[in-house]
Amino acid sequence: GYRAYKSAAGTFGGPKLDRPAWELTARYDRVEGEPAVGDLSSTVIGLNYHYNDHLRWLLSYTLGDSDVDDDQTRQIALRTQFTF
Repeated sequence: GYRAYKSAAGTFGGPKLDRPAWELTARYDRVEGEPAVGDLSSTVIGLNYHYNDHLRWLLSYTLGDSDVDDDQTRQIALRTQFTF
């Protein structure tokens, strides 16, 4: 499969698949706030299963960090997406 790139918009289109496909994802975010708010960061890793062009399942694990109160947030999310 592949994802078409739309250069005018600077975006990728949805996947075009010949057969079901797996996709690994990762993201890191960081926000530097004012001293009263502190810094925030999150790391996300995921695994997506594309059944066809219109149906996929997305599983992700998020680890968030806050400097204000040394809070750590952990989240597991599973969702199903239908597109048409």
